Parts: sequence; structure tokens; C-alpha cells
Amino acid sequence: MTTQEPGEGWPFDESPEVAVFVTEEVLQEGLPVLWAMHDGDGDWLFGSVRDFDVQTSSQVPLAYVAATHPGVASVADLPPGWIAERDSPESDWLRQEMDAS
Repeated sequence: MTTQEPGEGWPFDESPEVAVFVTEEVLQEGLPVLWAMHDGDGDWLFGSVRDFDVQTSSQVPLAYVAATHPGVASVADLPPGWIAERDSPESDWLRQEMDAS
């Protein structure tokens, strides 16, 4: 797979090779990414449901997620400490700041 370098149309601030967390449902079952979190530490998590267990997710390059789920490019500017979710791949992303608790 060819990856784009930042500045060449790559939408994320992070390198295409940075490792991100993705749920097994997305990776193994092919479910769409309907939930994204850019946590306060700067890590990205992608899943098909909001409440997933990071312990059962896998790490893959961000470029893989962007290539197989192009809709995630729309949340590339999501600030750390925010989440975004949508009802379907055709829906708009709804963004909100994560609870501080």
C-alpha cells in the first residue's frame, strides 16, 4: 500500500505510519468506522461503536485506516480530547469534547 506523506493531501497531522487503535469488529468483520476518539494523549481510536474495550483492539498504521475507511479523513482535524460519531458511513460526524471526569 502506498501512503501519502503529510503535506501531499494527507489530512492528518500525524504521520501515516503512526500506530492507531482499531476494534476487531472493524478489522476482522469489516464493520464501518462510526466512532473516532483523539484522546488527551494524542492517540487515535477507531471503532464501530462508542463503548469498546481498547484491550480487544489492535494497532495498525493510520494510513491503513484512512485507506480502508476514507470517511475518517473528515475527522482528521479532531482535537485531542474530543470524540466524533456518526450513525452510518453516509452520515455527518457529530463532534463533542470528552468528559473531563
